[in-house]
Amino acid sequence: MIRDSDDFDPITEREAGGFVRMLEEEDFGFLLALCHKIMPHVDMLFNQLQKRNIDSVYITGVIQSFTNSMQKI
Repeated sequence: MIRDSDDFDPITEREAGGFVRMLEEEDFGFLLALCHKIMPHVDMLFNQLQKRNIDSVYITGVIQSFTNSMQKI
């Protein structure tokens, strides 16, 4: 395993250990999971709003659909 390897200098090991601790934090895991759930909906909203032929009624519907999706999360 890389952690048990003697191939890295102490500074690199310390920096990597800091990243591992950050990845293992509960808050980071929560935010990562939340972004994982939200981003597909954000992508869909972005793609729908980039269409050339849209009007205010369409935009209102798309935003309402997005809002409903967010409330389910």
